[in-house]
Amino acid sequence: MDISDRCRRRFGLQARGPDMTGSKSRAVPSRLASLLVLVALSSGCGATVADGVPEIIEGRSVCDECGMTIDDIRLAAAWRLPDGTSKVFDDIGGMLVNGEEVGDLDSKGRWVFDHDTGDAVPVAEASFVASGKLVTPMGWGVVAYARQKDAEAWATSLDGHVLNWEGLVASYQGGQLGMHDHDMNHKEGNTTQ
Repeated sequence: MDISDRCRRRFGLQARGPDMTGSKSRAVPSRLASLLVLVALSSGCGATVADGVPEIIEGRSVCDECGMTIDDIRLAAAWRLPDGTSKVFDDIGGMLVNGEEVGDLDSKGRWVFDHDTGDAVPVAEASFVASGKLVTPMGWGVVAYARQKDAEAWATSLDGHVLNWEGLVASYQGGQLGMHDHDMNHKEGNTTQ
């Protein structure tokens, strides 16, 4: 038995005599054909765009706005873009800065994390607390809650304000949040405020 015979046996191929055209052909068994179909189907045909909350791993994920490690999920934010790519931020304000830079501050595909539980909350459903007394990674002073009553209680204790997403965007654009130019100072290495 030569090598070609062993290969034919191993892969289930059978040698045939000449066909009508006078050339030799090999019959491919149905199991090999099925395997090829499965490989073709699993190689990306019909692949879907990623959706859902982008993954953030505390201590490992890096903020797409400032480049710092995300150390506290409760202060973080995430954005799933329409093409399925994701951006994560160590501070809710970073997501606002990034959204403004690319001209998209729509609520679609954006999440924040409840300050008490760390659970993901779509920004359209979240209640935000903005206060100059809140310490956040980039100094924006904004945290989020899934329940408005939790946000109201925290805001009262900090002399802060409760906002929905649209109100938060308007406050950001009006320069009423934390250190509005912190991202510019941070990127240029300027530590004065």
